[in-house]
Amino acid sequence: PPAAAPPPAPLPVGLQLQAYTVVKEIGNGGAGTAFLVTGKTDGKQYVAKQIVCLGDQYKAAPASYALQETRLLFLLQHPHICALVDFYPKSANFFIVMEYCEQGDLSKHISHAIRRGNVGFDADRIYTWWYQILDAVDFCHSRGVLHRDLKPKNIFIDAKLDVKVRDCRAIRARPL
Repeated sequence: PPAAAPPPAPLPVGLQLQAYTVVKEIGNGGAGTAFLVTGKTDGKQYVAKQIVCLGDQYKAAPASYALQETRLLFLLQHPHICALVDFYPKSANFFIVMEYCEQGDLSKHISHAIRRGNVGFDADRIYTWWYQILDAVDFCHSRGVLHRDLKPKNIFIDAKLDVKVRDCRAIRARPL
């Protein structure tokens, strides 16, 4: 098998990506690199996920996943699923622009609570989050879609402390 491709170079702060300006890198994982970006026209903050997927024959799978994720995000518009804002190719990359959840992911909140020695969360907040997650999952299932990687790192919290399911690269449409 071929050697793994090196990770993409970080995008410089201030770089212009279509209608967005890069603010900073905020995450890196198997699916790509996430950047906080600001919309040039509305001044809002978004997340732009960079997926390196062009350039050689071994990059066809990431390109396919990027296109599938974008298609499913377009179809799965729901208050508790991170909304697709934009999608475009740039050079050897695809960028998927999604809504930004200011409070980060649930795993960070759990880790922070453990470090504080307080692993308990407010019961009402847990019930609300649980309902919101189940509502999002039920919505996906009603459209023949399974997430397949639901975990605290893929559940984000917005400014209103509502949860949003993200990382839809793991979603697969089941045969009907």
